Amino acid sequence: MEDSIICFLDREKFFNLLRKEPKFSLKLLSLMANEVKCAENHARDMAYKSTQERMIEVLLTLKEAFGIKQKDGKFKIDLNLSRDELASLIGTTTETTVRLLSWLKDKNIIETSRKTLYIKDDKALIEMLPEV
Repeated sequence: MEDSIICFLDREKFFNLLRKEPKFSLKLLSLMANEVKCAENHARDMAYKSTQERMIEVLLTLKEAFGIKQKDGKFKIDLNLSRDELASLIGTTTETTVRLLSWLKDKNIIETSRKTLYIKDDKALIEMLPEV
């Protein structure tokens, strides 16, 4: 969790801004369209991809966004995620998440230590994904 700042915009002022600043309006529309696309992709993934595929994709995404390469070649995911939070990202139960993490540990692909996750073999993760 991080501290957040919430602000409110007056509706009329916001609509006036949209009318007066077409570049801003287009940028906002583009951002909203991207959010819809992401939501559609997430819904598709939940419907058609296996839990294992979703786990692997989440791990690779976390590696790209938060991974810090260690001297030994592992990637430390610099984000304290609980098993429940990881399960929520994947769209599955905590029990299934723990089972998948154990399976990946047994394959020597990842390593965990309390709330820290290390990806030891990202190439193996990529190879586990079906080819598109």
